[in-house]
Amino acid sequence: MRYRKCARSVVLCAALTGLLITTPAPIVQATEVYGATQNEQQDYLTIEDVKKENKQLLEQLNTFQEKVNTLLPNAGSGKDVTYASIYSDYSSYKENENVKSTQSLLNDIRDLISGNEGYTDQLDKLANEYHDKEPDKNLYDTLAELSKEIITRQNDLCKQETVFNAVTPYKDLVLSSSVTALTSNLGLLRSTTDSKRLALTPENEALYTSASYATYKTVITEADTQIQSTTTLLSTIQTVLTGYITKAADHSLTDDDIADIQKYMSSTDADSAKISAILEKVNALDISKLTKRPSKSSLKKQLNAAKKCPPDKYTTYTKETDSVFKQCLADAQKVYNNPDATSTEISRATTALKNAIKNLKEVDRAYKVVGNTYYYKVSAFGAFGNDKADDTYALQKALDQSRSGVNVVIQIPKGTYYISKTLYIQSNTTLNMASGAKIYRSKSALGKNMLKNTDSKHKTSGHGKYTLSQNITINGGIWDGGDISESKTGCNLIYIGHADNVKLIGTTIRNCHGSHALEFAGVQNGLVRSCKFYGFRYDNDLYTSEAIQFDTCYSDWAPGFTKDKTTCRNITVEKCTISDYPRAVGSHHVLSSAKYENITIRNNKIKRTSASTQGKSIVGIFLMGVKNAKITSNTITGYYYGAMIKQSSKVSMKKNTFRNNGIYNIAYSGNDKANKYVKFTVTKDKVKTKRLTFTAPTIKRGTMKTRGQTYKIRKAKKSYSVKLKKNLKKKQKVSFYGKDKDGNKFYRTYYVN
Repeated sequence: MRYRKCARSVVLCAALTGLLITTPAPIVQATEVYGATQNEQQDYLTIEDVKKENKQLLEQLNTFQEKVNTLLPNAGSGKDVTYASIYSDYSSYKENENVKSTQSLLNDIRDLISGNEGYTDQLDKLANEYHDKEPDKNLYDTLAELSKEIITRQNDLCKQETVFNAVTPYKDLVLSSSVTALTSNLGLLRSTTDSKRLALTPENEALYTSASYATYKTVITEADTQIQSTTTLLSTIQTVLTGYITKAADHSLTDDDIADIQKYMSSTDADSAKISAILEKVNALDISKLTKRPSKSSLKKQLNAAKKCPPDKYTTYTKETDSVFKQCLADAQKVYNNPDATSTEISRATTALKNAIKNLKEVDRAYKVVGNTYYYKVSAFGAFGNDKADDTYALQKALDQSRSGVNVVIQIPKGTYYISKTLYIQSNTTLNMASGAKIYRSKSALGKNMLKNTDSKHKTSGHGKYTLSQNITINGGIWDGGDISESKTGCNLIYIGHADNVKLIGTTIRNCHGSHALEFAGVQNGLVRSCKFYGFRYDNDLYTSEAIQFDTCYSDWAPGFTKDKTTCRNITVEKCTISDYPRAVGSHHVLSSAKYENITIRNNKIKRTSASTQGKSIVGIFLMGVKNAKITSNTITGYYYGAMIKQSSKVSMKKNTFRNNGIYNIAYSGNDKANKYVKFTVTKDKVKTKRLTFTAPTIKRGTMKTRGQTYKIRKAKKSYSVKLKKNLKKKQKVSFYGKDKDGNKFYRTYYVN
């Protein structure tokens, strides 16, 4: 019997040993090897059998301990157990609870195996006790009890490992840190995107090419899409979080819940990766590095110019030039509207439209053509003179009919034509103004010239000598400077410079403020005939303003014209009437190297007609720096000086009449050097005044006393001792100077009629 039992024990030991070798771990559910009867237990169990079972339990315990040891560092770390979130805190908590409970079980089993009076000690005692004895019932009962206890501990280990393995997935539940990182990245992406979005303006869209601007905009849009997507994801997580928190508190999270959490973890990780990639793109955005569109300013300028073609209902273009213009305009507009037009396309469209505008040819509105002379009426351009409408544009349009190789005659019928800007006249132009035709300067044009000569581009600079304009004639009409009482700045009414062959005939120029009614600056072959000048307003008591001035293009003497010292020559002023100007005809600028030459002033009436201008009408004719002048048959009345000649040579005065000129009828002065070359003759001039009546005049010691005043006699027909009668004889000349009762000096020569 004993042999049989030993043999069975050997077989069982071999089987258990094979099991341990092939499956040392994980722990498997133990199976009781005891029979239902005491005899079967006695047949199989030996001390060695139970020792092996105990050893197996210990090995399984150690294997499990190693697994538990991987989580021990986190055990008892004091994580939040209030389940405020379903993030890594919960994972740590679950691990804590599981590790602690598992470790406690392991410790208990280890004590049962290795502690005092444990399984190992009990088996060792039994082995010692029965070393020389036959096994008895007590031994078998004890071994059976120990085997059953060991099997129970094996089952406990199996159950705990099942629980332990079920909690293991929580170890990877780090949703909290994933969401935190994602939220941080989302905020950074949002702030960076918003700062870059500031460059998305209509101005920048117009400034940069569509392709480069679209790339910039696409990145912003991509960022916005991701921001929206991530915001939705975080909102969803926040929404489902409450349910998971409740389950976590009850330790009732299911595998589906864990899978759901892992899904969100995967989504947050994926979004974090996307945000990082997009954030890199957004950071790289730099609006200043985009490709700028080629400038369209020149093209825009031409398009604006094209809008003015035709400028009015009176303008009609030839069919051929109009067709080219319309095609170029359509092409240019298409290029301008194309945001991706290249610089070459823009340049080509600009040049084509510019040339088309330049080459537009109007259907000529001349009502008559004789040879190469074209006749126009201003009414054909929209100026009718029958209302107070601004006629500047229409008149200028008529004046602009001038062109090379033809003569232009412009007819202005009776009526009043209002201008708000300076009119420009060009070469080979005759302006025929009917009787009663008046050009009136509006209030807005006060301080501006009424008429000025220019080239075809309305420019005056760049032309020297007498080359700016040739062959300009103004016949008849009235040039009215307007309400000069409201004028702030004085200026010339008609201003002609660097010109040759200029004529004003039968023209009235009136209402001038503080300057010249007509100025010739660098003009040769000029004629002013049968014209009237009146209506002058003094400016700051400036008495150097001539109705007709001759000037030199130098310094600031002739503003707007080329400063090349061109002077005036071959100028004739005849049959004109000039009233109440400080100076009627002359000049007040001169260069010693550029004298005025060949000046003729004849048959003019120069007079002071108003008591208000007494003391302000200074000189009738004032010539300074003139070589070869003829002053003939003029009548000068009421000025301080009838004629004053300075620094001039070869001046001839014949048959002039001077009446009631307060100081000198003729005065001459010049520096010593200049006077060496002066040849000045005065012949047959008449000085007329009212009959001079003396009241009991007495002459004594070179003085004459009359009317309570004393005069020193400078020259008399007879000696100073001659006693003059009360009334002097006819043709007797008396010249003297002295002071009147107001203390004013004067020198007078009287011819008694």
